Amino acid sequence: MQTKKTFLMGAFFLISSFGFSQVTITFAVDMKGINIGPGGMHIAGTFASAGSTTIQSDWQPDAPGSQLTLDSFSTYSIDVDFPSSSAGETLQFLFVRNDIWNDNYTDYSEGNPGATFLNANCGLPDGFGGYNRAIIIPGYDASYPARWDHCASLISNQCVATVTTNGTTSLCEGESVVLSVSVNNATGYQWKRNNASIPGETNNSYSAAQPGTYRCNVADDCGIVSSNKVKVEVSHQCKGSVIVGAADDGGSQLKVYPNPASNTINVAMPEKEGKLIISNSLGQILYSKNLFSNEDALDLSGFAKGIYLITVLSSTQKLQSQFLKL
Repeated sequence: MQTKKTFLMGAFFLISSFGFSQVTITFAVDMKGINIGPGGMHIAGTFASAGSTTIQSDWQPDAPGSQLTLDSFSTYSIDVDFPSSSAGETLQFLFVRNDIWNDNYTDYSEGNPGATFLNANCGLPDGFGGYNRAIIIPGYDASYPARWDHCASLISNQCVATVTTNGTTSLCEGESVVLSVSVNNATGYQWKRNNASIPGETNNSYSAAQPGTYRCNVADDCGIVSSNKVKVEVSHQCKGSVIVGAADDGGSQLKVYPNPASNTINVAMPEKEGKLIISNSLGQILYSKNLFSNEDALDLSGFAKGIYLITVLSSTQKLQSQFLKL
């Protein structure tokens, strides 16, 4: 049987660098004692000018993607993504307790003269006698925890909230994976799927069974910290049980050899067609490809030393095996 060799190095570095192609800023505001307008909490500012991919308009509180969600008793938050090329850009913004402005910009927004604690220490003049909040977009994920009409500062997510998994995030239909996050001195959690809060999911773990991109907002000493993103894939072509083989033991339907491996590893499976996925110990997918042969040879020169999980999804079953890269 001929072995088809696939070179992963370029694809591996491409996928690895993708994780650094954007930054996420979590904007949070404590509204304790403040009435919310009928349109709910929103944020408005120079988001389009700053290159945001989440809010693609300037100074429109009713823009798609601009509404904040309630994370705790009185704190509302929103995750806003920017491309890495936006680092260094100045973003001006205000929290708005409705989805509209009124005629003189004073009813629902912060920063109004005579009724605000926002000043030159918070940002920049708005041209109407008041001030806008202003930050310089960083080159890393960050949080902006604030109180209504009070100054605040951007905080690097050094209080890192990291989501881990109890297995692969490439699932067959009917399966699930447990996502967990652990942060010291955490006081609250809110799980999100595709940037939308999942109702009632406010514990430090969540069982994900639907496809999507998951993350968790954690309230702690740093304010509201947004975790890393974990992508969950669900294949509707497989519903079978998982058959796990640790190595080429002769009994597993998925054979991975040599194991451990230095530069090249061979993968043999019972079916000719399927999808092969390599993920790390955090469940992050590092490489995937469609299979059209019973056997394949993979170039590991682009992988760091460590333990990896190979998953093969076919039309009838899901096969998994671990290997050690030396």
